Amino acid sequence: MNLFDPDTLKDLTSFIDRFNVEDDYILSKTGENIETYLQDMVDNNYLDINYSNHISHSYYPDGSPDYEVNLAGVESDVHNSLESFLDGFNLTVLQKIDIDTSRIASGIDIDRMVTRYMEDMGNDYQDDDMRGYNSGSSSHDDIDAVFER
Repeated sequence: MNLFDPDTLKDLTSFIDRFNVEDDYILSKTGENIETYLQDMVDNNYLDINYSNHISHSYYPDGSPDYEVNLAGVESDVHNSLESFLDGFNLTVLQKIDIDTSRIASGIDIDRMVTRYMEDMGNDYQDDDMRGYNSGSSSHDDIDAVFER
């Protein structure tokens, strides 16, 4: 659990830089709090990543869907989102406390996040997916049947 909101963490890094705080304990606790906040952002999907950009689907002959996830793409988006979030922080202090967004991004359970995304999308995701499947498989007989009505 993180005790600080992002604005407080930004203010803290500015304070550390302004008053040239060099205390290892304060720096380590600041780093821990920032990393905890970043981890919370990842765990609770507050990064606004569009997972559909990284999900490709194909279909088995019986029409059931098969999904494949571009793990490197998701990890890259997570890393970029974390870096973008940290842009508002004092860079000098971030370098002192050695925040490693790559470690956080590489440690996430991407399968769980994508599964949660697909569950949150629910039937909307599957309906869009099936519309794409069904529309790509129409035959001339199906088209003729529409015009006969």
